[in-house]
Amino acid sequence: QKALQISPEFIDPYLELGDLLFDLGRAQEADKIYEQAVPLYEDAIRNNRKNFSARLTLSKVLLNLDRKKDARRHLETILRDGDPASTIVTEARAIMETLT
Repeated sequence: QKALQISPEFIDPYLELGDLLFDLGRAQEADKIYEQAVPLYEDAIRNNRKNFSARLTLSKVLLNLDRKKDARRHLETILRDGDPASTIVTEARAIMETLT
């Protein structure tokens, strides 16, 4: 939480903090963190459409918010446009397999 207080635009900790809160049984707080993260990841993607790392993390956040259709759209973009040899594409493929 301290990293987010110091620099709220530093988006990487959002997913981890949300997951931690969820694991602690604090689902409503986790959802609030996930919701805060969505526009930040969307901005990162708008600034660089090939930011596949941001797309992958956003898809995880969206899945945590039960927004499967939105998550699937980002995963499909990664699979279509990303480097097939990258770990991001491998992870996106694995997540997509859980959605079918």
